[in-house]
Amino acid sequence: MRKMGRVTVFAIDDCPFCIKAKGYLRQNGVDYYEINLTHYPIKRKDMVKVAKSLTVPQIFFNDRHIGGASELLELPKEDFLAFIDEVDQAGDPENLEIFSRPSTAPAPAPVASPRRNESIQIGDQLHSFVQSTILLEKEFGSKRFSKVQLEQYLKTLGGNSETGKDLFEFGVIVKVDGDFMLPKYASPNNVLNSYRVWNDRIDEPLLVVKLLKKMLSKVVGKYRDSEGLVDYLAAGQDELFSDFEEASCEIQGIKLALMENDARLAFGINLYNLMITHAFIKVGAPTNAGERSKFFPVVSYNVGGDVFSFSTLENGVLRGNKPAPPFYLKNPIGKKDPRINAVLEMDNLYMVHFALNCGAKSCPPIKTFSAEAVHEELEIVATAFLEQSQNCSVDESTGTLTLSKILSWYASDFGSSKTQIALTVKNYLNDDDAAAVQRIVDSGKLKIKYSHYDWSSDAKRTVTIGGSACIIS
Repeated sequence: MRKMGRVTVFAIDDCPFCIKAKGYLRQNGVDYYEINLTHYPIKRKDMVKVAKSLTVPQIFFNDRHIGGASELLELPKEDFLAFIDEVDQAGDPENLEIFSRPSTAPAPAPVASPRRNESIQIGDQLHSFVQSTILLEKEFGSKRFSKVQLEQYLKTLGGNSETGKDLFEFGVIVKVDGDFMLPKYASPNNVLNSYRVWNDRIDEPLLVVKLLKKMLSKVVGKYRDSEGLVDYLAAGQDELFSDFEEASCEIQGIKLALMENDARLAFGINLYNLMITHAFIKVGAPTNAGERSKFFPVVSYNVGGDVFSFSTLENGVLRGNKPAPPFYLKNPIGKKDPRINAVLEMDNLYMVHFALNCGAKSCPPIKTFSAEAVHEELEIVATAFLEQSQNCSVDESTGTLTLSKILSWYASDFGSSKTQIALTVKNYLNDDDAAAVQRIVDSGKLKIKYSHYDWSSDAKRTVTIGGSACIIS
């Protein structure tokens, strides 16, 4: 392989785009220096600083930012070779510290803390919490059952009264008016993370939601086709989804109000985006305004013992307790509501609109946010969102600024007038577009239009908001 200054690749483990980019470099005889963010998560902030992107891979030829895998592969061959020659002649990057791995040993990948052993002996077999729940669900479903019925069923499996006590102790079953039920049916069906009553250890909140996202991505990935559509109905029948549902109940023990502001902001965004996918599998994907009205204000998570719907999490916590547009006039969380202590009081909370994904195709892409760099990360996703012509375009000849419908629904978050909205947007545009917006504002002829919002989702097959199977074309 050729010797050169430094070609740096920021990557993570098991990333197909990273693998493709590194393979292309090797095929062309190019040595590269990998900074693996799985092993060195501390370097993520450096990557974001120089690449202005949260995605991987990010590739640099010395200080020249090439972009991701697609930008590398689409680079004309003559430009690729010319850039490599530049690297040979220029030597190391100017800011070598940013483009170098830490001198310390790689950080171990974050893992969940050990949980207590909840294996339950039924007859001559050991069953996990999920396996025990699935077994009882096949027999009793969503119905209540008596102690006698439970003991009779366990007897057919080789179990006894002690088995029943274990099931109750570990929370596989709960008492309801003297009878028993599975927790997932004893709780309101709109609360997604009610598979069990959580009585195990509680990990650090951002780690919990990160690991849950990894679990759920694995489930969804199994049922995503070559066109990117997901069979959510099949995903919901996978035992891996049951494992995720059980694990998601750990959120029951996380108190939003006890988190520092930046951690709460990052956690709230990550949780909202996780909840959307969970909801698409469990209750369906809304396809019209009527279904959306039954989805966002109703479908919820138990967070620290308090129930937060999508609407309450977004408008109550992340927007600083502002009424949900367009028809609500009251603040989502009242002054005497215990959830009031979870409300964020921060500047520039309008930035969350560039980070929350409600499952529609016109939504911003899903990214993972960290407590340490959440504000820088929000600036990056805002810039990336407004770079897209369907989300923001400037026509100086007519004085028109065309924006995503999101900025119409939440106009008051971005400014009290169309001029203030334009000036807020200007902060995240490239120099040419920002200058054009300023000239339009100065001319006094500013017009703002809002583009069509595509509410379609990536759902190929799902349940409807109400029950039966639905195929979405």
